[in-house]
Amino acid sequence: TAYANGAAAAFLRERRVEVAFAKTGVKYVHHAAEAFDVGVYFEANGHGTVLVKEALRARLAQLDSEPGTGGRARLAVSRLHAVAR
Repeated sequence: TAYANGAAAAFLRERRVEVAFAKTGVKYVHHAAEAFDVGVYFEANGHGTVLVKEALRARLAQLDSEPGTGGRARLAVSRLHAVAR
């Protein structure tokens, strides 16, 4: 929501990350987060949720097993794949 996450949204926008706002309430922000390959939202009580679409999980698994992925790209893919499982 704009009220709860205004500073976080400004921080992300400065880094060219797309930000969406939703009405207050988990049912609204969860639905908005589902529109992204990776959707993240935080609740006022300090809890948060990260959603990763199945197509991205499959692509990360594929990239993680390809021998051509190396260096920093390998590390990034491995880390993303580990947390997306």
